[in-house]
Amino acid sequence: MRVSKVAFVLRFVLVGLCVFAATGFSCAPKPAPSPAPAVFQVAELSINPNKVDPGEEVTIRAKVTNIGGTLASYTVELNINDVIEVARQVDLAPGTSQRLRFSVYKDIPGTYMVTLDELTGNFVVLDPTQPAPAPTTSALPTLTSADCHVTELSVNPTAVDPGEKVTIEAKVTNISSAIGSYTAELKVNDVIEIARQVDLAPGTSRQLRFSVYKDIPGTYTVTLGELTRNFVVLDTALPPPGPPTRIWILTEDEATDLLHRAIDNRWIHESSVHFLPDNKVVFRKNSEKLTVTASVSEGKLYLFGVRSEEWYWLKWQVSSYTSYYASGTKLFLTDLPPWFDPAEEIDPDVTGLPTFVSITIEEDRAIIKYLRP
Repeated sequence: MRVSKVAFVLRFVLVGLCVFAATGFSCAPKPAPSPAPAVFQVAELSINPNKVDPGEEVTIRAKVTNIGGTLASYTVELNINDVIEVARQVDLAPGTSQRLRFSVYKDIPGTYMVTLDELTGNFVVLDPTQPAPAPTTSALPTLTSADCHVTELSVNPTAVDPGEKVTIEAKVTNISSAIGSYTAELKVNDVIEIARQVDLAPGTSRQLRFSVYKDIPGTYTVTLGELTRNFVVLDTALPPPGPPTRIWILTEDEATDLLHRAIDNRWIHESSVHFLPDNKVVFRKNSEKLTVTASVSEGKLYLFGVRSEEWYWLKWQVSSYTSYYASGTKLFLTDLPPWFDPAEEIDPDVTGLPTFVSITIEEDRAIIKYLRP
């Protein structure tokens, strides 16, 4: 059976469209790099409160992060006075973190050393038989809110997971002409969370820093002096947001080059790719040309507008290079040839066929929106 030049070009050219419109990958085989091993880092150790009565709860928090390149499990050991108190296993993908919270109870008075990975801290169990130390009071006169101004209130971060630390900072300045003692009251939702006393000479300032932890999701209002700020504790029970849409822009010259690299055929190497409105893709060689339309459905790229007499050749040729399924006059691309490396052209984190969102052709370029697999 003789095949016209146009049909012959069709057999190879539409495969090129599969390649460059779907991925733009180079056909040069190259082994996939081995991912870096998992490396775990424990940070942000906090102990609250650091002084308790016998049997009172001490809450210990930290964050563990996988800074390596492989999904793996890690056992975090909480040591109290060099004895393992709790061991907890976490499974973390690369670049992800998990907040850990431990509750410790001790009945014997004394100082307890806390070790978590390479981090250390301590807390004290008070002796109820010993008289409590007298509260320290400043001999200086009391300064009121009229004597001191609170400025530069900041809350960081403003959105946290339950139990994560929120750092609150501000500056207090004595604007009066007398030395004195000022009590800064940090309120969260109109309830005093922390009260801190500072001694200030006239015209001097002190930087204040507080750490707050909240476990219940919701919005919290911080008040210090006349200033207010907000932070939010996220509801981790809600599903995480979907992956961000990524954009790959392909010019006509890039499409032509990719097509030539993808298929080693004289007809293809002498042809060029052109983009037209309405998502038309034109393959032209001298006076001959082939026009198809590209679109996206079901997360897959598909081609249509091929004449019926060309349909058999199209399906036969595409099946030699990649996987597909046909629905009416539409040809859906579902897979790529194994020798194409997705990381080479688009995105280092794409290891398979992306989920396509849309393809839009504007003048001399194609704008392809996709999600990582």
